[in-house]
Amino acid sequence: MKTIRVSFGDGYDIIVGDGIIKTLGKSARALADTKDASKALIVSDSSVSDACLSEVSMSLKLAGYTVSTYAIRPIEVVRRLNTVSEVCSEAAKAGFKRGDFFVALGDITACDIAGMAAGLFLCGSPLITVPTTTLAQIARTVGNCHNVDLPEEQRVLGVRWLPSLALCDTALLAGQTKRNAASGIAEIIRMGCVVSDKLIDELDGAAGDMEKLIVRAITTRIKLIGKDDRVSIHKSLLHFGSLMSHAIEEVSGYSFDHGEAIAVGMVITCAAGERAGITQVGTTEKLEQILKKYGLPTTSNIPAERLIRTVAQDRYITGSTMSLPMIKSIGDGFMHRMNVVELRNFFISSLPDWAK
Repeated sequence: MKTIRVSFGDGYDIIVGDGIIKTLGKSARALADTKDASKALIVSDSSVSDACLSEVSMSLKLAGYTVSTYAIRPIEVVRRLNTVSEVCSEAAKAGFKRGDFFVALGDITACDIAGMAAGLFLCGSPLITVPTTTLAQIARTVGNCHNVDLPEEQRVLGVRWLPSLALCDTALLAGQTKRNAASGIAEIIRMGCVVSDKLIDELDGAAGDMEKLIVRAITTRIKLIGKDDRVSIHKSLLHFGSLMSHAIEEVSGYSFDHGEAIAVGMVITCAAGERAGITQVGTTEKLEQILKKYGLPTTSNIPAERLIRTVAQDRYITGSTMSLPMIKSIGDGFMHRMNVVELRNFFISSLPDWAK
């Protein structure tokens, strides 16, 4: 078991270990934010097993908390403000008072819904995060902006709300789907691309020591973001490939999983960098080999013009210039400043044959 201290906000701990969910109630009683609480609401998704939910609930009950639960489906259509509202209503029905807390138990969607509800209820209620997938254990424990969709556009509503504690039980990762596992691997590869190729090398031994890999990924993410995730410049590097992956997800109607879209988005972005002379020749081929090794896609059947049109409408593009996360080589990321009018040519001339 490893405890990692995060300095964001008032500071909080991320505990990584095998079988640690049984300590949740005891850990909650030890926290200043939740030690005097009387109630807890677990927000889980349907991928969480009954046994896991029961163990988490029992741990809290044994610590003296009255426990309520709210289950959501781990799909895109529930990532809406009305779901957050339903969770808040559940807390109100349970008689939540200031200090009572939310527990996020599940994948990214459950963590976002619970995190946003916690940030809004009573102008902010304590949150304990218990992510159950590789991606969520990495991406929803550090730099927490919880977001939901509008019917018109994805991820446009968000709340920055830090947990009081994050428990990453690596035993739970055995129960994630293959696509969820692949999404986590894609995120680790992306971090390795912009920070350290050694992180990618450690994937080979992941099956034997997931705790070590998760700890390494989390500490790398903390180091990259720095002391304040609200103003971190380097945090933008974590979005390498995102401009194109967002387009792939949207145009495909989310038939591409998050990790699959990231993988293809990184390949396109890397190829564009090679064509522009800012990425070392041969880097794209190396990246494709890494992604294929872990069963991640490197191509899509989406026409180039549809991708470019969607990229041009991305909400993160503001003003006449933008900074695009790029890599010089595997493990060496940087921000490339460019004029927005150059964006189309930057990508269109580098899209591979499958996209033309």
